Amino acid sequence: MKYFLSIAAAMIQVLAATPEIKIGLIPTAALGRRAGADFTKIDWSADSEWFRKPAPVCRASAKPMDFSKFHEVAKAYGMTPKWSQYVEQDYGKQSDGAFWYDDHAPDRFWVALGSPKMHKFCFKAARYFKFERDEHQNAIVKPLPSKEQSVTIAREWMKKLGIDESELYRHGDEPDGFDIVFRIDLERGFQYGTTIEKEYLYGITLNFAQQIGGLSVLWHGNGGTLVCEIGDGSEFCSMYGTLSGWEKVGDYPVLNREEITQALQEKYFWADTPFECDRIEIIKVRLEVFHANEDAHQKDFPLIYTFCCKLHGGKDDGKEENLYMPALKQQRNRYGPPPTGKPPTTEEGKPAAKMESF
Repeated sequence: MKYFLSIAAAMIQVLAATPEIKIGLIPTAALGRRAGADFTKIDWSADSEWFRKPAPVCRASAKPMDFSKFHEVAKAYGMTPKWSQYVEQDYGKQSDGAFWYDDHAPDRFWVALGSPKMHKFCFKAARYFKFERDEHQNAIVKPLPSKEQSVTIAREWMKKLGIDESELYRHGDEPDGFDIVFRIDLERGFQYGTTIEKEYLYGITLNFAQQIGGLSVLWHGNGGTLVCEIGDGSEFCSMYGTLSGWEKVGDYPVLNREEITQALQEKYFWADTPFECDRIEIIKVRLEVFHANEDAHQKDFPLIYTFCCKLHGGKDDGKEENLYMPALKQQRNRYGPPPTGKPPTTEEGKPAAKMESF
């Protein structure tokens, strides 16, 4: 009896196993320079849990984004619904739920746009390049908030606009566990031939990474990120971005440490900028989800490794650079060999077919 039960259990397990779906490749133009680094030795000072287990893989979901609070806030600000063909180009059709509210009063700039189908949005309540001037026409500015205060302001506006914080990655190193790029914006433009400031921009930009399948998004452009702009005196200015809908399709194997080392030796990586050294030391490993630009139609969310490397010896000794590598094992041989300066060909010497992507 036990024998038949074990056979039945094994059959159920086989039937329940879902074969891997072929996931689209990352467009190589978004990865940087293929094999754009020269080194001879690889050392590891970092580890990753994903070297020992499969990782979540997701595809785009058709579930629309809820913008009910967006409409409420826009109306509370006295904005009125409008429409134009230019908005349709960026946000889609009104019949799909896309909207535009506007109020271009002389002393303010309020606008609210959204696309439930594209999960794309923009809310602007102020400009952070318009200031009072002193007798010398220099901009009069107030102090900027700290990073922690900026995150608090952003979270207050997420709640007000109905943006679900669970859409954002919360296992990062920044305040409240977010994965954030924090930037202070300071730009001056002077009237030609004088010291009078013609333009002045002063504020803070926060880029919050989305989470897809529990992994942080390596965002490209404004896709897979929420951006919040805050002006001097802690004034909220705008919030915009694209937080894509997704659904998990399974847990797929990714390259482990030994396979990554071999791949690096075979020039299976991409770099932001070229560099030369004798040895790279991998000091941090991140497994992330690649997200294309906001306007790209993306049905798959392929996985990508980001390696933070410290360079030793050679021309770029002491620097830190990032290397990128598609992480899924199923994609290891789908990107082809490193470029040689000649058009790619098959083993028979015929022109190779174009690389597939999303």
